[in-house]
Amino acid sequence: MSFQAWSARVLQQVRGVNPFGGDCLPSRVSLFGFGRPTLPFPHLWNYKNPIKIFETFYWGAEKERGSGRHNRFIYVAGWPPVLLTREPAVIKAVLGATGDKPGQFDRDPGPMVGIARETGEDSLLYSNGLVWRT
Repeated sequence: MSFQAWSARVLQQVRGVNPFGGDCLPSRVSLFGFGRPTLPFPHLWNYKNPIKIFETFYWGAEKERGSGRHNRFIYVAGWPPVLLTREPAVIKAVLGATGDKPGQFDRDPGPMVGIARETGEDSLLYSNGLVWRT
């Protein structure tokens, strides 16, 4: 990424511009706040507990209206925006419209594996466990 593109992204982040469009706009996750479980991104002291990171993503979401309650994004330090959703309609649309092709939505199953380890070997999450796979 060029410096010009990176600086434009940082400026967009500082201004608080929502990088997503459409009719299911996500709400922004604040980097700073008191009373929440942890910081909303993996770091040295929370990376082994992804459930807390997800809890932090939705901390304060009950104050949001509409899709912002279930669709959240974080946009920081020149990195591309990260969208986290728990809205079934959005999940279904993303899974149906994307694949493993250039320019399509990038789905990262890594966090799911970490959550599956946290929730136990026989949970519904991510078809984790022999009973659920069957």
